[in-house]
Amino acid sequence: MVLFAGIYLSLSASDPGNFSEPLSRIGSLYFTVVTFGTVGFGDIHPASDVGRMIASAQIILDLVFIGLIVRVILGASKRTLESGAQKG
Repeated sequence: MVLFAGIYLSLSASDPGNFSEPLSRIGSLYFTVVTFGTVGFGDIHPASDVGRMIASAQIILDLVFIGLIVRVILGASKRTLESGAQKG
């Protein structure tokens, strides 16, 4: 998340028109967290094609990350259930 917050901060610093408002460090982290959480309040949003492409890349990577976490948790649960069934 910090990586994307840094990217958004740099993008906003290079051209404040890339977002609906200029981003501070806190604003860029806030936008990253809101995007990761799929909340999408809409108070801050990308206003340029570059900003939209980076936000889209973050969303795709976030979905992959969430999928991997779910897979790890389900795999661990399955192994726990299987080892419990073998003992019982």
